[in-house]
Amino acid sequence: MICTLCKTKTTLFSEHQERAFYICGNCETVLLHPDYYLNNQEEKGRYDLHSDDVTALGYQNFVKPITDHVIAHFNKEHTGLDFGCGKTEIVKYVLEQNGYAVKGYDPFYFNDISLLALKYNYITSCEVIEHLYQPRKVFQQLYDMLLPNGMLILKTSLYSLDLNFEKWWYKNDPTHVTLYTQKSLEFIKKYFGFKSLEIFDKHIVLSK
Repeated sequence: MICTLCKTKTTLFSEHQERAFYICGNCETVLLHPDYYLNNQEEKGRYDLHSDDVTALGYQNFVKPITDHVIAHFNKEHTGLDFGCGKTEIVKYVLEQNGYAVKGYDPFYFNDISLLALKYNYITSCEVIEHLYQPRKVFQQLYDMLLPNGMLILKTSLYSLDLNFEKWWYKNDPTHVTLYTQKSLEFIKKYFGFKSLEIFDKHIVLSK
């Protein structure tokens, strides 16, 4: 199996709950083998189970690391895209409540591909990049959509090789097919040409 991020050969890393995960020797990304991918209907069925209540404080707090970062670094004149916004567009909702102009794109719920041809000061993506089947292609697309000095603001759970993978809860979601390490993010920064990478407690920022 070839790494879908850096195109380097991978090796078998773990066989758990009848699924096989491979690890890249170059960027340390952990990948679910394609034989275990859900089909589109099954994948959407999982996303349909997500919360619907954008007014719920707990739901808003979940995306708060991302929305707070936008509010701290951009003003209401800047343009933003929430990539993989989901059916509720929760990040877009919170930012719009604060007067920000944000568009939402999602291949399952808001598949307006014209939004992907525009340029943005910031792009947010909350719990999305772990679902990417073609991360190399998508990160190039996201980089290209950012204006100079723009930010890609992400939320995902990073894996570390000192963790027990079999007990690591994050891999258990069947839609989580691409699992990143710090080395994965360092590859993304260098390969796509981001100026900086910041890894915070609950979010990640790549600056162009």
